[in-house]
Amino acid sequence: MNKKNRQSKLGCLSFGCLGVICALMLAGVLLFFGAKLATNYAVEGMTDEQPAFYEPSSLSDDEIARLLNDFQKFLTRAELGIPTEPFELETPELNTLLEHSSRFTSVKEMIRFNIESDILSGIASIPTELLKQAHPVLEKMDSLGGRYLIADVRVTAKVSGGKLELYLKEVTVKGKDLPSYVESKLIDQNVLREDVFGSEFAAVFKHVRSFTVQESKVILIGSGGTIDELMNSRE
Repeated sequence: MNKKNRQSKLGCLSFGCLGVICALMLAGVLLFFGAKLATNYAVEGMTDEQPAFYEPSSLSDDEIARLLNDFQKFLTRAELGIPTEPFELETPELNTLLEHSSRFTSVKEMIRFNIESDILSGIASIPTELLKQAHPVLEKMDSLGGRYLIADVRVTAKVSGGKLELYLKEVTVKGKDLPSYVESKLIDQNVLREDVFGSEFAAVFKHVRSFTVQESKVILIGSGGTIDELMNSRE
């Protein structure tokens, strides 16, 4: 009799433990999917179905043709190591190059810049699929697909090893900061990775020695240096 009671109690206890375990597992599953749904909802709230609309260049057709020609001449001289004048771009010229130069096809729909003093800022329109390539954690977010993150950004730029690097310093979306788990994967990271934007884009700056932002201009100096540097070296 005591043996039967003990077995009965042990059976109830074991089933009770099993029930608790199942309940904990269910709670974990619900918590996981709840967090996932909340994350997806947050991401969808900060992204758009359509990319940003960029105003077309305000330059005339002749001005655009001249700019593209001058840019190609600068790159050719830089490739040959010939000293040349610094290539200077104000906001309209920089954005016109992005819009019309075949060298910037991979990024032309993603960014338009504003240059003010020594600050390079702009409006980015990033396909969310690209964000999934930024960090393994982001790859697992289902909502990062088929949408666009339209953000106000501030970046710093430099040429390193013949490649342009853009480092994200500030980013806001619809006037709000990104969720910390997303922002932490992007801030101070080079957003112009060759594996994302391709070797063709990276090759544009292969023979550019420096990319600086000052006096509300982007200033490019080729590998051959400037004419002023050449003249000073002969004195």
